[in-house]
Amino acid sequence: VFCCSLVAMNASRNPPTPAFSYGFERAEILAGFANAAFLVFHGMTVVVHSISWAAHHFGAGHHSEEHESGVGAVFPVALVMFASNMYGLSAFRLNAQKPIAHRRGRDDNLHCVYLHLLSNALAASGILFSALMHKLRFGLQYVGGIVTPIYACGVVYSAWPLFTRTARILLQTTPASLASTVDASLRQCCSVAGVERVVNTHLWFFSPGILVGTLIVSVTRDADHDHVLSRIKRIFAPIVSDLTVDLVKVS
Repeated sequence: VFCCSLVAMNASRNPPTPAFSYGFERAEILAGFANAAFLVFHGMTVVVHSISWAAHHFGAGHHSEEHESGVGAVFPVALVMFASNMYGLSAFRLNAQKPIAHRRGRDDNLHCVYLHLLSNALAASGILFSALMHKLRFGLQYVGGIVTPIYACGVVYSAWPLFTRTARILLQTTPASLASTVDASLRQCCSVAGVERVVNTHLWFFSPGILVGTLIVSVTRDADHDHVLSRIKRIFAPIVSDLTVDLVKVS
């Protein structure tokens, strides 16, 4: 799934075509959604598996010498894994801190890379903590069963905002953050000479920062269509990148 981000980055560089007239930037939104959905599903699966594991092992009181010997072997691997992922997190930190309002499709895609690294770093830290507790003989025999659900909840918590954000873009929902601005613009449209009312409005993000939409506007029989079109497009120009206006005469 992680490779989706790399493929999407390459695809988004392609210019628009007759079949894809808006270009391929939305490929990065799709990749971001796929990665975020994977992380959410992975985290929830780990939580369920951890609860099942804990119910079985705590109830049965299992203890394995083989498990004890395996702790020492996994410690250096987890340490290297943690260090490499922390280095990756530092490289993508600035992108992750960018305000949501200023993000584009590439930023969401790179944020998914950051979340994957964060997920791996959390997993490695959980392994290190569990191994350390076993080495120090603190009596926490099943500390892994406690740490793992905490790690999984952290993964779901970090990926959920990106999951819902990209899902709303793919579902072409009207951005709630622009509701008041859109309402004000529609009222201005109704005040244009010759306009009766705005019959239908569809506005959605093609990708972050690129708002497109269509308007169906009812006009009087004697309305100047060129004047109405230019006024409406001028009103929406500050917020809409690509606007299609359909004028319908009042019967």
